Amino acid sequence: MNSGPLPKDAASRRRRNAPAANLLELPREGYQGPVPAWPVPTPPADSVAATWHALWRRPQAAAWADMGFENAVARLAVLTVASMDPDAPSAVLTEVRQMEDRLGLNPAAMQRLRWKLADEETEDAEVVPIAAKPRRVKAVD
Repeated sequence: MNSGPLPKDAASRRRRNAPAANLLELPREGYQGPVPAWPVPTPPADSVAATWHALWRRPQAAAWADMGFENAVARLAVLTVASMDPDAPSAVLTEVRQMEDRLGLNPAAMQRLRWKLADEETEDAEVVPIAAKPRRVKAVD
């Protein structure tokens, strides 16, 4: 008699190290489309408006524009400016970090959202291989 479970059906097997499918490529140079109008009826303060415009020039803004994230980006702009106050409560800093995470503004969030920066098209770029193992230093007499 054979021991162990029966093998999986070939159709239900999947590679755990398979390349990620359905990646959304974001423009490396940043979003070049129009910056949306401020979505809140009251006009923003100058510092909030500057943050709003800077956020909409990030590569992630290309995805936000397609998904209608204007209100979330506006909240992030307001909270980012509020978090710069030395007396800002830690809850504001926590909220900014969480919003940045949800809007794909760090590498881990981009990976989770399946977003990546578009490859640069440089023919002259020198490729520097990364060593598989770190080099060890040997003591010499």
